[in-house]
Amino acid sequence: RRSRVGRMTIEDELGILGRIACAGLVASASVGQVGAVVTVPSDQAEWSQLLLSVARHRISGLLTAAIESGQVRVTDAQYQDAIDAQRERMTACLLLEDHLVHISTTLVAAGIDVRALKGPAVAHLDYPDPSWRVFGDVDILVRSRDFDDAVDAITATGVERRFPELRPRFDCRFSKGVEFFAADRPEVDLHRTFVMGR
Repeated sequence: RRSRVGRMTIEDELGILGRIACAGLVASASVGQVGAVVTVPSDQAEWSQLLLSVARHRISGLLTAAIESGQVRVTDAQYQDAIDAQRERMTACLLLEDHLVHISTTLVAAGIDVRALKGPAVAHLDYPDPSWRVFGDVDILVRSRDFDDAVDAITATGVERRFPELRPRFDCRFSKGVEFFAADRPEVDLHRTFVMGR
């Protein structure tokens, strides 16, 4: 059975999302012929639903890139909607990057070697344009031996751990990481490793 979102089927929506996600790639057998132009629905309800899906999958940067390269065809009004959505996402990402710089500077000042992970790092290292990669939090990696000191340094900036440590020195030996939050600041995930366990 072909499910529908308005007059656009789920399969149609996924096909458009696939083309958007492949913006800038040389080839992709999974989404059809590279270079094929996709025209998005002109129906406002279907376009709004597509924009929600783009936001949920964090590909608003790729949508604007695909529109600007001619891979996805939209109306002028839809292009403005896409630009507005991307501007909103990039404002949030710039605030996250600012927070990443602040936390990283704090850790380095405490003598802790730090690496940025995931969103901001991937955006700047792996994409032709960092604005193509939307992300939602800050992820930092430190060595196990520095983990407790890093927790103390981050806590001193006025954020709180999401969960308490199970027992002293548990996190630096077994935990994957610790999440920090504050009402007025983005979430920070401090990683010791990528998976749970010693």
